[in-house]
Amino acid sequence: MANANPFEFGPHTEQQWKSRLTATERALGPYIELLLPELRERILESGGNGGAMGDERELIIDELHRFRHFLARKPVKDKLQAERQTLFARLYDEMNSQQRNFEHLLSSSNLPTGRFLTEIAAKIYALRAQRSQVDKLQKAGVAFFEDLPNYERFEQTLKELSEQLIAAEQEQFDAWCRDMIAHIVDGGVNDGDSISLQTTGRLMVLERARGILTVSFSDRLARLLREVSQLQSMGFKVPVKILACVQQGERFYEYGVLLKQVAHFYNTIEKQMLPCQQAMLLDEALAFEQLVVPSSKSGGDRKQKTAVNLTWESPEKLKGYIERLREAALQLTSHNRSDKI
Repeated sequence: MANANPFEFGPHTEQQWKSRLTATERALGPYIELLLPELRERILESGGNGGAMGDERELIIDELHRFRHFLARKPVKDKLQAERQTLFARLYDEMNSQQRNFEHLLSSSNLPTGRFLTEIAAKIYALRAQRSQVDKLQKAGVAFFEDLPNYERFEQTLKELSEQLIAAEQEQFDAWCRDMIAHIVDGGVNDGDSISLQTTGRLMVLERARGILTVSFSDRLARLLREVSQLQSMGFKVPVKILACVQQGERFYEYGVLLKQVAHFYNTIEKQMLPCQQAMLLDEALAFEQLVVPSSKSGGDRKQKTAVNLTWESPEKLKGYIERLREAALQLTSHNRSDKI
């Protein structure tokens, strides 16, 4: 075919082209014979040996898709007739049970989220990964299995499974939207897990009975920011009501993280100090505590700038206040470490 010009093909040259194609097929014969053992090992035998098909299915489908143009050649299909039938039967059974597999996947609470994926993003990612495999198998199947019995039924099964995966993906997103909007509307009253940030609420709440300082920035809101970011990157259009909540949370997220660090420091500083050090660190400890909780000497002074009096309404005041908090915490930590040396 090296000297053939494809633009010269026409009714008058059709026979010439057919003879050239036949010659090309004959020339490829030795190469096909060389490749057949490799194909049997990489694609066919792994799926037809009665082993754990589920563990190898993705690799097999990827290989079928990768070599689909070569596998579509009639000499290849003829020489692999028995292997094709065996592999087709196993893939056919596997696809018939695939619906049950992804339904179990969605109901599972142990999805591999990895280090960064949220639960909703992990579910959608898993559904898309399965749909990608189904789509690849559809393309490879046309080339490799179309002449086998039951192929039309197999193709219909793949089509239905692909449609079910698309519908399941949308349903997962819709269910997530309904759940988030319900949490935003009721303010977490029903389950105590508020998503909306109440900007008029205090930065921190001190449980005086236990001496525990808690930041009024919901962990669920922080998780929502990640969920929305990941869903948008996947192409989903997040409802306006959820976006409004997220935009508000993003304004204060950095401050929420810093305040949680301060609260952890306040709640654990006593354990970090040796008993013999406490008297030497009294001034720094008092300076830090006066920024966190109202002093008993302040009487009813509601304007005192402490964590339990300030609210989320003013980011500018928050920034200045957190800087003073961090400076006081740093002085206390530095003095504590130097005394231990």
